[in-house]
Amino acid sequence: MIRKTINLRPIEIPRLSTRHRLLEETIKRRDIGQIRKTHLRKLLKEEIHHSNDVVTPFVLAHPKLLPELVKLLGDRNLIVAYGANIVLGNIAPTVDITIALPKLAELLGFKKPDTIVYFIHHDTITVSTLSLAAKNSKTRDTVLKLLIDKLSDKDSLVRQKAITSLGFAALYSVDISITVPHLTKKLKDRNSIVKHDAAVALGHAGKMGINISIAIPKLKDLLRSKKRYVRMGASSAFDLSASAFALFAGHGNDISIAIPALVACFTDNVTVRSNVTRALLELARTGDEKTLEAIVTEIHFLMNSKLFDGSSNSIVFEGAIDSISQIMSKIQERYEEAA
Repeated sequence: MIRKTINLRPIEIPRLSTRHRLLEETIKRRDIGQIRKTHLRKLLKEEIHHSNDVVTPFVLAHPKLLPELVKLLGDRNLIVAYGANIVLGNIAPTVDITIALPKLAELLGFKKPDTIVYFIHHDTITVSTLSLAAKNSKTRDTVLKLLIDKLSDKDSLVRQKAITSLGFAALYSVDISITVPHLTKKLKDRNSIVKHDAAVALGHAGKMGINISIAIPKLKDLLRSKKRYVRMGASSAFDLSASAFALFAGHGNDISIAIPALVACFTDNVTVRSNVTRALLELARTGDEKTLEAIVTEIHFLMNSKLFDGSSNSIVFEGAIDSISQIMSKIQERYEEAA
């Protein structure tokens, strides 16, 4: 029994190094016996900052403890719940944590303002745990369906967190193709932050080689949004995924339809302008003839606009000139290589 190996009572608790050593010896012997939730709870409460070193190998060595760990996600002590969440995230890529998914989904709507510091951390860890669980083939489909469902939640914060988790999953090389139509719908969400996050998540998906062509028309429209944050998200999506559009030419919406909106962003703030400049440079490098012609046409149109009549803001003008110079040089290189 663990009580014979480690004293987990509030008094006479061994120092961390001693308790850690005893835990490792016990795990190696695999004679841990029956562990109650109270034992795990005390470990998590006392060693919240050492979950990776102590509790994670403890649970990995004894998978039967998983149900007890899941119960602790709803513990009245938020520190314990936070620790349980960390451990679940640590084991999620290799261990089937299906039994934890309903509670993790519930935690996407977690609110506890009186403990705001732990609320923030617990909130972030839940998003991370779900995205890590998507890496596991045993839980991937369930996680993706769960997150798709949360995209329709009435709470915009829950929608944001579900979108962020999907974006992280894409970065972990998870095939989130099934979620692309749902993320595309969120580009028309009533909440500006949700729109921004959906655009960025789609950008991450495109960067990982997932076809997001169906999102191009809506992303293009967001480049003209009155909300700067929304334009930043849309421009980021094009920046992140530009290298993938050439791969999916002929398999969805044509990227050339977004060129006018992208070039028009040369007069936007520095973040948006930088994003679209990188996107257009990549398109100039990998795009087909139709895309190159569209870029040149729109740049010529911009150069004949009021931006170049001497009445525009000098900073905007200089930024636009710099972007145009980089892109036209790249297109010139393409034409010279083809000659």
